[in-house]
This record gives sequence, C-alpha cells and structure tokens, in this order.
Amino acid sequence: MEETNLTREYEELLERFGIDYKRVKDAYPEMHHIRSFFGSDNFHSRDLPNEQVLDWDGLRGRLRSSSFAPTENHQTTLP
Repeated sequence: MEETNLTREYEELLERFGIDYKRVKDAYPEMHHIRSFFGSDNFHSRDLPNEQVLDWDGLRGRLRSSSFAPTENHQTTLP
C-alpha cells in the first residue's frame, strides 16, 4: 500500500477502533510463507496497480463494509 498521510491515518483508525482488526491483519499470508508453500523455484510474484479513488461517501462506505468496523451502536472504551 502506498504510504501517504491518509493511508497511515486510516490504518491507525482501524488499529485503534477496529473490532478484531489486528487478528484479521495478522492472518494475511506473508510473502515468505507463500513462497515456501509453492516452492521458491516455481514462484513468481507481481505487483499490480489497484487504485481506488473515493469521495467521502465512498470512503465511509468502504470502511463500513469491513467486517472489523464497529457498528454505530458499538460500545467502546477509549484509551
């Protein structure tokens, strides 16, 4: 993910308020695990562009569609 202020702050928001976000994030396979599964001789990876241009409603919708996003009525304790 391209590092911008917005992406860093969005990530911080998810880490602070996301329900189970850390567990979901930690479950993403890491490149060395994928490489060892397929074998390093036959493994090739490619980075492909995946740009999302969102207005405020689109960003809000993307966040709210995530399984780890708290609902409007979710009770949370702020640190």
